[in-house]
Amino acid sequence: AEARRTRELARVLHDLDGLGPAPALVLGDLNADEGPLDHTLHAAGFVDLWRALRPDEDGATFDPHENALARIASRSGRARRLDRIMLRHCERPGLRALDIVRIGTRASARDSEGRPLPV
Repeated sequence: AEARRTRELARVLHDLDGLGPAPALVLGDLNADEGPLDHTLHAAGFVDLWRALRPDEDGATFDPHENALARIASRSGRARRLDRIMLRHCERPGLRALDIVRIGTRASARDSEGRPLPV
């Protein structure tokens, strides 16, 4: 699965490079987990908005302690931030992130394995 995600991200970054030096967002359930996908995005000039705007908060989007489906799916039982919202800045004015928050932090009957991160 990681190899497939790596290929898919390479394709997305290639397509974004074709648009020239414009601001861009890459967001989704990347299962990045501070690994190679994060490194690839940083090398391509993307900033992790959660880390940039809330550096003192873990921002877990996969938390087996708080979410029953995550608890079933977890191998380690460790809360992690698998979802990402990444911004590529450019020289000209454009897209700028002001804040980022987690919603859906309370358990509900419609829990998914992760939690949304609106910007």
